[in-house]
Amino acid sequence: ILAASAVFSLAGCSLPNSNENTTVSVNETGTVTENIVEAKGDEDYTEDDLKQYIENAIANYPSSDEKAVRMESCSVDDSSVTIKMTYASMEDYSSFNHVGAFLGTLAEAEKAGYSMDQNFLDRNGNPADPDVLASRAKEWKVVILSEPVMVRLPDKILYATDNVSITGRLSATVNTVLSQDEGDEDVSSGSSGSGTVSSSGSQGSAGEKTSSASKSQGAVSSSEQDAGTNLITDTGKSG
Repeated sequence: ILAASAVFSLAGCSLPNSNENTTVSVNETGTVTENIVEAKGDEDYTEDDLKQYIENAIANYPSSDEKAVRMESCSVDDSSVTIKMTYASMEDYSSFNHVGAFLGTLAEAEKAGYSMDQNFLDRNGNPADPDVLASRAKEWKVVILSEPVMVRLPDKILYATDNVSITGRLSATVNTVLSQDEGDEDVSSGSSGSGTVSSSGSQGSAGEKTSSASKSQGAVSSSEQDAGTNLITDTGKSG
């Protein structure tokens, strides 16, 4: 299951509320890479300003792992901003950016409070068999994000919720996500959000996210965890 969202603000300046060109990638070990490309707009800040902002946020991130959050690159020109961030886990990605995000098995997601009662579809639009999902709940991984981003996973994507386009064997695009209020309203029906099931999956408070899109604020609560985008991957690995 995937749920995605992002935000950036700098000393009173904020990037445009769009993350259509942001890609979130997960590798075999669960490391998350975020590549952000945004229009700069009219805000008056320099590349050094932005780098300092991100570095301060990383320094204030409460983790004993010095590699939990890293800024790999950052550049600003007259029209665009490009940032590359890496996170040791999806948990770090979620905590650092104050957005809902999860990576683990279907069973682990349900235990964490996420509803798997979603409209999962394969690439051809065929619905997933609930009995099959239940039988593979301890094997198949789900990625949950709360923002409209492009996603790349290390293994084949099997299913996604209906607000996600599976664009390749390992890639998908989150087209829309529900707002926090909409997600809360739909929790009982389990119809909110979107996601995918794939053969990948490793699992993954402080800074604000460095990308610029509408985001769910704060830690994920039980009432928020049905919202977002869901992707299921086929893997025998857990954790």
